[in-house]
Order: sequence, then C-alpha cells, then structure tokens
Amino acid sequence: MRLSLLLVVAALLPLTAPTERRPAPRPARVAIFLWENSPNDLEALAGLRRGLEVMAIEVVAEIRADQDEARARRELLALEDDGIDLLVALGTRSVLLAREVLPRTRIVFSAVTNPVLAGIAPGWAGSGGPIAGNSNWLDRRRMLEVFGQGVPGLRRLACLRTPGNAVSAAEFEEARVAAAAIEGLEIVDAPVADPAELPRLLDRLLPEVDAVWLPIDIALYQKEPMRVLFEHAVEARKPVVASVARAAGAGALLTLSVDYRQLGLKASSLVRRVLEGEDPGTIPIGRMSATRLHVDLDAARRIGLELPIDLLLDAHVISRREYVK
Repeated sequence: MRLSLLLVVAALLPLTAPTERRPAPRPARVAIFLWENSPNDLEALAGLRRGLEVMAIEVVAEIRADQDEARARRELLALEDDGIDLLVALGTRSVLLAREVLPRTRIVFSAVTNPVLAGIAPGWAGSGGPIAGNSNWLDRRRMLEVFGQGVPGLRRLACLRTPGNAVSAAEFEEARVAAAAIEGLEIVDAPVADPAELPRLLDRLLPEVDAVWLPIDIALYQKEPMRVLFEHAVEARKPVVASVARAAGAGALLTLSVDYRQLGLKASSLVRRVLEGEDPGTIPIGRMSATRLHVDLDAARRIGLELPIDLLLDAHVISRREYVK
C-alpha cells in the first residue's frame, strides 16, 4: 500500500511546476540637476523633493553646477556611466546643457519660462523626444494688463535684462508680441551688459519711460542691483513692476509670478508618469494657469501713486509696513 502511494506521488511530481522566484524590480535611479541656485529654482526643487518623497521615488544624485560648465559636464557624464533612468533639470540652462550632454537620457524639466522659444520643444504639444516638463510661463497679455491697472497711462514700459540670458530674453519677446495687441503700449528694450552700469542706464532711461519692468534675470534681481533700481525709481517717481517673485516686498509696486513650489510638485508627477512607461515626447508641456499678484502699498506711497480698488481686490498679497512718525 505504502509503495503504491509513493508511486502515485512520484507520478504527480513532474506535473507540478516549481514555483518561479522572480527578482524584485530594480528601484528607479533618478537624479536632479541645477545649473544655478536661483531662488525660483530652489523653490521648485523644494516642491519636487516633496512630491518624490510622497511617491517613494528615491533621488540617487543631485548636481548643483554653480554655473561651472566644465564641472556640470563631468558630473552629468558620470550619471550616464552610473546608469540613471531619468534626470530632472530645473531651469532653462539646466535643460539645454543636460540635453546636449545626455541626448539619450529621459529628462523631466521644470521652471523653464518658454521651452519653445528656448528650443527645448518644437511646440507646447510635446517635445517629440525623451523630454517632458512644465513651464513657469505667464500670460503676457494678462501681465501687461495688470501692470496697466497699477500704472495709469502706461505707454512706455522698459524691460531691464542682461544680454545672453535666455529667460529674460523669452519674457521680453513674449511681452513685445503681446504689447502689439494693446493700443499705445510699447515695450522698450533696456539691456544691461554689466550691473555696475545700472545707475547710468537708469539716469538716461527713467525720464523717457512710464515704468520699469524687472523680469526673471538672475544678474539683476540680486540685492545690490535691486537696491539701485528701486532707489533711482523712487527718486524719479517712477514705478517698478516685476515678474520675478524675489522683487515682491522688496520695492516693486506690483509683482505677478507663479508658485514655483507648486511647479516643482507638478514635475514630480511627470517623473512618475515617465518612469511608469509613458512616452515623454507625447506629454504636452505644462503651464501654470494660476498666478500670484503681490501689491506693495509702501512702494505706491513712496512715489505718490494711488492704486485702484479693483487691483487691490485681485491681489493675493498686499504688503504694508507701519511707520513711526
């Protein structure tokens, strides 16, 4: 009897497939690249990190080039040798350099003002290649209309920018096109080759314009250039308007900008989609529909300007300090 049972078990064994042990999938290898530590990019980085943490996506490397191209190239090539699956690039220059050095690596970008004008993508419908991302693009027509609300009779708006800065160049070009549809408005190009030249430029420029616009230009939104700009503008009783968040509360009458932390958070969702197999080239470039309007009542008081109530009602932040008489 025992022999018969053993024979039956032996006959059945070949028919039972052994349990296959599959290796656990390798965790995705994601790296982050910043060309410069601009306040906007650092805010986007904070949002990105938060999103990746929530989705349990580990960052294996973070490159901060500090505008050192040779170092950036070396460290990007080292990432390729390490076999990363995806690179997140923050800022226009970061994306352009990463794409050049790592043409086959999947890239997700954020905090790029206009990826179409910068040559990152042929159109807003998608890059058509291994790149996807979102933009801190502003509706320039709306921006100019908001500036016009705060500056009655705005006809000539000077745009300060440094030559060769891709971000402020894109902002200027978009504003120039948008201004063509607004009767009587002219965008005056005011290039600043060296911030040290700013005082002389402002002395010539301010009598000829109604307001000065400070775009996203890292050389100009530093502490000293902004101090010079705001002091000269107050002396000339001319308002400064801005699209760079750092100018809010620092002396700009109006600042219209996007929420960079939210922008970075949205980029983390793109990272997940690409890692899960979605073709980055078919993902439309994201644009933030929401903006933040900061109104500085002290800046208005210093130049004797009264702001309309409708503009104040639209503001997300209204700043005012108390002065002891």
